[in-house]
Amino acid sequence: MTKNKTIVCSVCGKENDYNNKFCSECGTKLQKQSDVKTGQKPKNSGNIRGNANATRPKVISSVQLIGIIVFLLAVSGFLLVISGQFDTPKVTTPVNQNTQVQDNSFAESHGGADLKTLQQIKDLEDIVKENPEDLESTVKLAHLLNDNGFYKKALTYYEKYLAKKPKDVDVLIDMGVCYFELENYDKAIEIMEKAVSINPKHQIGNFNLGIVNYSANNPEKAKYWWKKAIEIDPNSRIGQKAKELLENNN
Repeated sequence: MTKNKTIVCSVCGKENDYNNKFCSECGTKLQKQSDVKTGQKPKNSGNIRGNANATRPKVISSVQLIGIIVFLLAVSGFLLVISGQFDTPKVTTPVNQNTQVQDNSFAESHGGADLKTLQQIKDLEDIVKENPEDLESTVKLAHLLNDNGFYKKALTYYEKYLAKKPKDVDVLIDMGVCYFELENYDKAIEIMEKAVSINPKHQIGNFNLGIVNYSANNPEKAKYWWKKAIEIDPNSRIGQKAKELLENNN
């Protein structure tokens, strides 16, 4: 019997007695080679099972790993963006009372007055100038200016009209919308709160106060006014819109 001589399994690296025919660790048939020395392991031995000449698994460097992670994060972010996950809850602009129609549909903002509208404005200005007591033409002019983005001029005629009819809630609300469009949120809130104090059931007024407070970074006050608008009539277009805004901003 050969002493102090071993043979190393080419599969699992286990040192076996030289006279063993099979590896005592993995059972692989042992191959006696002339270059096997006492206590020496083959160069490619290790704990990885398989053929001794098998290709080692490819190792990913830390730089490659970071690149893969960044790529996956970028793809995930893109998918979230296109799916709308990062969209800011949409808050509409206040509603002009004078542009409401019977089904409570919302007024669309105008991109600018056309020549016909400009002529109507000029004609009304001439009428009001000749007859300052013509309140109907005065408020009609104010509404027309408001609807076409001439907010400062609209305020002038709203003030003239309200000097004679200070408790006209609809006109107060529209005047508040002008201040909102001019980004004077404090004044808009003041005017609209005056309107709803006169008529607490004015749904558009309550709804608009929610919009203005939200824009003025008063989210809790905005929710308060939207809840009031819903209480007045939850089934109207205004009520439904208030519900939507309330849900999106909880």
